[in-house]
Parts: sequence; C-alpha cells; structure tokens
Amino acid sequence: MTAPTTSPGALLTLQDVTIAFRTSRGEVPVTRKVSFSIGRGERVGLVGESGCGKTVTGLSIMRLLPMEVARIHGRIDFEGQDLATLPERQMRAVRGKDIAMIFQEPMSALDPVFTVGTQIAEAWLAHQKNGSASEARERAIKALAQVGIPLPERRFDEYPHQLSGGMRQRVMIAMAIICEPKLLIADEPTTALDVTVQAQIMDLLRDLSERTGTAMLFITHDLGVVAETCTRMLTMYAGEVVEDAPVDNALMRPRHPYTSGLLRSLPRLAERHARLSSIPGRVPSPTGMPAGCRYRERCEFAEAACTAEQILRPVAMAGELPRQARCVRADELELRGAVS
Repeated sequence: MTAPTTSPGALLTLQDVTIAFRTSRGEVPVTRKVSFSIGRGERVGLVGESGCGKTVTGLSIMRLLPMEVARIHGRIDFEGQDLATLPERQMRAVRGKDIAMIFQEPMSALDPVFTVGTQIAEAWLAHQKNGSASEARERAIKALAQVGIPLPERRFDEYPHQLSGGMRQRVMIAMAIICEPKLLIADEPTTALDVTVQAQIMDLLRDLSERTGTAMLFITHDLGVVAETCTRMLTMYAGEVVEDAPVDNALMRPRHPYTSGLLRSLPRLAERHARLSSIPGRVPSPTGMPAGCRYRERCEFAEAACTAEQILRPVAMAGELPRQARCVRADELELRGAVS
C-alpha cells in the first residue's frame, strides 16, 4: 500500500485509487494506486502530459465519471466519508456544496439558454432547503462581485454569449464558490485565456484561498501557474503519481527524471536561440503499460533495477520538507530544475 504525503489537518486523502473503464477488451485501468492528501487551505498543483490521468482523477473525486463504464477502486476520504462508495444521493449533497469544480471550457459548462445569474443562483438553491429566489439573487450578485465582475447586478441578467472568455470563467468561479466549498478543483482554469486575463484569474483564486481558507487542487499543464499559485506539486505520469513535493523543492530540485524532463522543456529567456528540449517518446497507452517503472523507456537514467515495480517512497533531502518520488535512484540523481 502506498502512503500519501499527509498534510496537517488533511481535508481530502486518496488512498490507492485505481480508476478503470470497462471496454470490449475487459476492464482497463487508467490510473494505478494514486495516493495523496490535501490539507485545509492548501493549494496543490497536479501536473503532467495530456493523457496521464490528471482530469480523470479530479472527476473521480467529484464522482462525475460515467459509473456505468467506470469503476473506482481504493478510498477517497473526505472528512471521514469515503466518496468512492458514498450513495449518489449523499454524494449530491457534497458535490457543489463542500467540493466544487471549475471546468476547463466555460462555454461548454454554462447553459446558453439561461442567464448567468440564474445559473449561479441555482447552484446555491440546490443546497438550501428554505432558500428564497430573492436571497439566491442577492447571493449570486455578491458572488459575481467577489470574482471581480463589474456591474454585477446588470451581469446577473446577461447570457453567456454576451460575456468575454475571461468574464465567463469568472462566472464559473462564482458558481463554484457561492456555497463556500471546503475544496475547489480547477481543471485547466485558464487554458483559453490570454496571458493578462490568466494572471487575473490565478490572482483571484489565490486570494480566495487565502481569504476564505478554501483548499484547491489545480489540474494544469502550466508549471508557471503552479509556481505562482500552489504550495505543493504532484507530478503524474501514465496514471501514477511519480513525485509529491513542496512546490519550491519540486521546481528547483526535482527527484524524479520525469519532473526534471517537464522542467527542461520550459522555454528560457537566456536561451532564446537554443532548440527547445523535449522528452523523447510518448506516454504509453493504458492497454500497453511497460513492466516496472512506467517511465523507464523514455528515461536516460534507466538501469536494470527499473524493470521492477516502483513505489512512491519518501526521499530524504537535507534541509527540505518531506517529499516522495517513484524512482529507485531518487536519492542519488542530480536532476536539472527550473533554474539550474
């Protein structure tokens, strides 16, 4: 069993979570024994290439996977409740109220036939037994103001197509925070936005977390977002968490070759005319995972010991906070970080 890095006052803990989909070839696991925890008020970044299992992990926490074809093995502990086995009626009481999610594309998540205010108010009314329409409107307008939308009373009555991309993303955040959740999951919340609006959205989310104590899980490809916003970084590869470390340690002194490879792929101002570094090969298919370390066929440091299955284990680094890596050579390798 893999032990997650437990934060003080852990709010959410995933313990050996394997997500599998039923296919014509049988049950195919897309993640394997994912274990980590998120403390109250903590901001955790989940990074990795497309197809590594980030989004499906976030959706499993919310129990938004199609349960007729998806199965969750392991435990997802949220304040003493196992969300993986919680009856759907009880899960609906958690979803949106205690745990909320900001989706990647707001135009897909927002209903074009209802005003944005109606949709935000509905999110609050769904969890209030005696809430009135007037109170819901008041709270929705307050949420719009909280996320920095000017003239919130007017915007309440507008439709999604009348707003810019940045405004729509702020509406999604308002909808997510109106019930004051304890955990907010943000799946690529700034992908479709320009750099200026992206910075504003990330500043907004960080400010909300610091002001309200909301814990956050950021699912992203953007290591810059993680560096600016998060306190911890989880690196995911081929359905497994391969490194779990405080964000500064992960960026400056990575202990897994894959984390180092992601950091080497970042463009650097000092190397304007140099060829961008890349990781050779591609993420293996869920139906064709290699034996042993799943990264070894792309790793320049692979050796015979890497053919054995690797576990996420503690790595002792002098002067650093606790961290874990899924690499047999994690204690000995000197890997390049973001500024080395």
